Amino acid sequence: MKSLLAKTHHPMRMKNEIAHFSSVYRNEFYANVQERQSEAAMGVARSVRQLNGLAHSKECGAQADMVILEPFGGEAAYAYATRVLRANVPETPPDFQARLRQKVTDHGAIKVLSICSGAARIEAGLSAAVPEGVEWSLLDINEDLLQIAAKQFPPGIGLDLIVADANNLVPTGEQWDVIICVSALHHLVALEKVMLFISRSLKSEGEFWSVGEAVGRNGNRLWPDAIIAADAAFSSLPARYRLNADTQVVDAVIPDKDHSIGCFEGIRSEEITALLERWLKPVDVYRTNCFLWRMVNLAYSGNFNLEEAEDRALVIDMVRAELEHFRNGGLGTELFGVYKKKHLFNDGASDQ
Repeated sequence: MKSLLAKTHHPMRMKNEIAHFSSVYRNEFYANVQERQSEAAMGVARSVRQLNGLAHSKECGAQADMVILEPFGGEAAYAYATRVLRANVPETPPDFQARLRQKVTDHGAIKVLSICSGAARIEAGLSAAVPEGVEWSLLDINEDLLQIAAKQFPPGIGLDLIVADANNLVPTGEQWDVIICVSALHHLVALEKVMLFISRSLKSEGEFWSVGEAVGRNGNRLWPDAIIAADAAFSSLPARYRLNADTQVVDAVIPDKDHSIGCFEGIRSEEITALLERWLKPVDVYRTNCFLWRMVNLAYSGNFNLEEAEDRALVIDMVRAELEHFRNGGLGTELFGVYKKKHLFNDGASDQ
């Protein structure tokens, strides 16, 4: 609606815009500098030209060059599609394992806090890759999941289990070299409290790592332009690939359900990136996957057998549709990011 309103009365608005700025830049506020620069440059009037756009072929966009990868043995459609997508996007996600190893090399011993760690599958993997020099703190509201997480860390690893609701976090003075959150910010309501806690609880050279965060439309819905592109690709699939494992119904289009109605799934997803940049300074940010994940998530991934050439080709076609949308300005819904502290606080918190 905002876009439609902005496009109304275009000729009148443009006429007024041109007249306004032609007047403004003749004002003394600007004119004196412009005149001095004109005299110094000895500038003269020159001809102007119209900008003629290139002719685009529809086939060119649809058949954009792609890197095609072979699936691994037993690889699920979701993992394969994501891997092919990343191979075709110029940027790459931050290498968190390498960053963790470098921090240990630089500091000898570091502290890492995971907010909303859950069963800590990703954190345990990082710990196994960098087994020395890291003391881990895992924070979650679910004590049962914390115990599942604990069993994935060897007894010799420093492990601090904290039961807490991340929505109620307050700075305590304790600080960490790294604070990590694996795909959980989109489940939190009190994001401002969380950002304040992170900002005050990082050491001066500390980093916040956002891993696989859902930063799309609230309720894990797709943006309107993404829905159109996704449904065009999805509806062209044979019926057996559109069988929804959750409902056992063949979906004509991707369900546009607001998942935040009955729980906290994507409750404030749309605000996450803006809040991160209000409180923290981006260092390495990777954002992609506009809608591909919705076509190969748990509801549909099991419909594909990557050992079959037809199934592999269909997954490639879905990645191609995603890439075409992304290259035409589609907004990624998956965030991997490294952020540093922006604000300094004199509240007595130590840097230990």
